[in-house]
Amino acid sequence: MGAAANHEPLVLLRIVRDVASSANPYNPSSVSTRQWDSARPLSEDWAHAPSARRVAEQLKLPWARVKELAFMEPRSQFISLGHALSDGPDDWVTKEQAVYALRLVATRLQLNTLNPGEYRRERAAMVAKAGGRARYDLRLPTDVQISAVCKSWDRALARAGLRDRKKQPRRRIKVLTAQEALDRCFEHHHTEPTAPELLDFCRANGISMSRDRTRQWDAQVADWKESRRQAGRPVPDGPPIPRLRPNYAAPVGAAMEGEVRPQLRNDAEQLIGTVVEYLAQLPPGEGSSRRGYDDWAAKRPGTPYGSTFDRHGGWAHMRRLAQQQMKGPAAAKPTAAASNPPAALPWPTRPGPGRKARVSVGQLVDLGLLSWDEQLAASYKGQHFTATINPNTGVVTVDGAGQFNSLTAAARHCCGRSTGSGLAFWAVRRDGRRVPLDKLGLPKESESI
Repeated sequence: MGAAANHEPLVLLRIVRDVASSANPYNPSSVSTRQWDSARPLSEDWAHAPSARRVAEQLKLPWARVKELAFMEPRSQFISLGHALSDGPDDWVTKEQAVYALRLVATRLQLNTLNPGEYRRERAAMVAKAGGRARYDLRLPTDVQISAVCKSWDRALARAGLRDRKKQPRRRIKVLTAQEALDRCFEHHHTEPTAPELLDFCRANGISMSRDRTRQWDAQVADWKESRRQAGRPVPDGPPIPRLRPNYAAPVGAAMEGEVRPQLRNDAEQLIGTVVEYLAQLPPGEGSSRRGYDDWAAKRPGTPYGSTFDRHGGWAHMRRLAQQQMKGPAAAKPTAAASNPPAALPWPTRPGPGRKARVSVGQLVDLGLLSWDEQLAASYKGQHFTATINPNTGVVTVDGAGQFNSLTAAARHCCGRSTGSGLAFWAVRRDGRRVPLDKLGLPKESESI
C-alpha cells in the first residue's frame, strides 16, 4: 500500500475509472466503495492499488466527487481536478504562486521552458529532499493546479516569462485526389478498386487522399476512366470478382517522396518498439504512465502520442507487450485466455442509446474472452473464410487471401464491399455456436452454426 500512496491524482482517477468499469460495466459511475474494493483484486493492472477509501483520502475529496472526476473527458477532467485540489483548506494556489513555482524549478534545471513532466519530476525531488513537507514548507503547487489556475500550461509559461514549448514541426504532406489515387492503385495492382478498397490501399501505403463528398463515387470513377481514355491509357472494365481481387491492404511502396505520413498508425510492431525505448530510458524506481510517455514523446519529433495506442488495445495493453518484449522471447509469447473468465467482467463498455458497444481485440484478450491463437471464421454468400491474428503486429492472415492490417480490411476483401465492422463479420466457436467478436461476453449469444 505504501507504494500506491505515491500515485499522482490523474493516475488515481484512471485507476478508479478502470476498476469501476470492471465492477459494473453498464453503470460504472454508480459503483460503491465496497463494490469497487471487491473488483480491485481482479484487475490485472491495478490489483495492488489502494482501497477506495484511501484514494478518496489521498485526493481529499468525497467518493462521489472522485467518481465524477474519473469519468470526465480528459481536458475537462484536467481543469476540474486542478480546481478540486485547490478547494477548501488548500485554496492557496494563486497565479503568483504558480509563476513563482515555475521560475524556481526552471532556474534549478537551468532551462528556459518546462513541460509538465520536467516540472513534476523536479518538484518530486524537492519534496523528497524536504522530507515530504511540501504542503507546509515548500508550498509548491502541482502541475495540475498550475494549469487549472492559469487556464493552461502554456499560459502559465507565458505569465512566468518562460519560452513556449517547442511543438513538433508539421510536415507538409501531399494529398492526392481520388483520380490520382485511382491511377496510383491501377499502376500497382492493374485492377479497378472499389471505394473501400481504395481507402485500404491508401492506408496501407501511407498515402493521404482527399474525398469529394459532393459527388457520387460512380461519377468520380467515370471521370477517371474518361481522362485515361483521352490520354490513350488502359481503362479497366470494372472491379474483378472478389476471389480474383488483389490484397489492397498490403503495402506495395506506392507512396512517392513527400506523400508518406510520418507515422503509420497501424504499425503495431513499431509502436511497441517506441514504448520499449520509453521504458528503457526511465530512471530506476520511476513508474511508467501514458502521461509520462506523452511528456517524453513531446521532446522527440515524429514520435506518436499515447492516443495512437487506442487502435491497438490501449496504453496498458501496448505497455504490457513492450514489457514482455524486454524480458525476452519466452516471455513475449501471448498467454491463452482463461477458460472461465470472471463473471464480473462481461463487457468493457456500455453502449449508448442507438449505438453499438466499441471494443478492440486487445480488450477482448485482456478480459479473457478471446485468445490470440484462436482461429476466426466467417461466411459470405456461400464462401467460408478462416483467419488468425499476429499478437505482436496485429496483422490478420486470411487463408487463401493474404494478409491485412485490420479485421475490417480483411472483411472488406472477403465481401468485396464495405462492411460495418470487422468485429461483427468475424466470429469464434463457443459451445457449438458461432459468436461474432462484438458479441463475446454479452448475455445473449446468437448465430448458431
